[in-house]
Amino acid sequence: MKIIELKSDNPYTEMLYNWLDKFLFWGDDHLPFIFLKKITMSDGTIVHLPRWITRKHMDTIDKEVQELMNNLNWE
Repeated sequence: MKIIELKSDNPYTEMLYNWLDKFLFWGDDHLPFIFLKKITMSDGTIVHLPRWITRKHMDTIDKEVQELMNNLNWE
């Protein structure tokens, strides 16, 4: 998973984050074979995780879930 991080000193950072989030959410819904990665957990459960995520969106996710997402085997 690639975390997209923008410089905070740019006055357009918030606008760019909003546009990227909308684009990535659209891609997750309409082009999942490009935007999502299929992960098989040890118990056989299949999870689809984003290939790319913005730092702003990642910061809204629970810390335990962030650690799990970062530690998964990205085959």
